[in-house]
Amino acid sequence: MKKTSLANEQEKWKGSSLPPLPLRESQPMNNKQRATTARKALEAFEIVASTGGESIRETAGDLICNIFHLLDAEGIPHEQVLDTAIDHYQNETAAKQKGN
Repeated sequence: MKKTSLANEQEKWKGSSLPPLPLRESQPMNNKQRATTARKALEAFEIVASTGGESIRETAGDLICNIFHLLDAEGIPHEQVLDTAIDHYQNETAAKQKGN
């Protein structure tokens, strides 16, 4: 997968109807911004996979399924990725409860 800078990625999505996000190098994201990045990823997936018109739940499920196929191809256990995602989510939501 070709790596690009966050600034280049933000420029690519400039025409989106969603609000711009801060560069991660300069500002941490809040949970609302994290949700916005997820929505942008789902919108991009809908375009690439031609799944338009589905609910967020269906589109997210399709994307997660495809990520599982990628993990299989790379030899990465699904459980490790899910555990990492759950840990990140719990830390980020715990930070919000503490006032961050």
